[in-house]
Amino acid sequence: MRELTCIVCPNSCTITVDGDQITGNLCNKGRDFAISETTNPTRTITSTVVTTFDSCPALSVRTDKEIAFDKIFALIDLLKKVKVTKRVKIGDIVLANVFNSGVNVIATKNIE
Repeated sequence: MRELTCIVCPNSCTITVDGDQITGNLCNKGRDFAISETTNPTRTITSTVVTTFDSCPALSVRTDKEIAFDKIFALIDLLKKVKVTKRVKIGDIVLANVFNSGVNVIATKNIE
């Protein structure tokens, strides 16, 4: 048996998953969350990367989709090695298709 707190909507339901039985969700989003969380958990990652610009020594970035939970620490290690050397705008891809997952790391700040 596993107990989860749903993070999909403001209800923050406490959901219990016991085999195929899912209880405690107040909406279908909670049920979908519980299934996803117990079979293939994913997260959106936010972080920063180093730049070569004095006016912006660190650039905030995030994944454009959720990435598999088991890839998170590898992604963080990879981001520690990234150095942005060109000007970017919000939404520009900083790292494309990380780990062949279809997930890109994008800028969340402009470097003008």
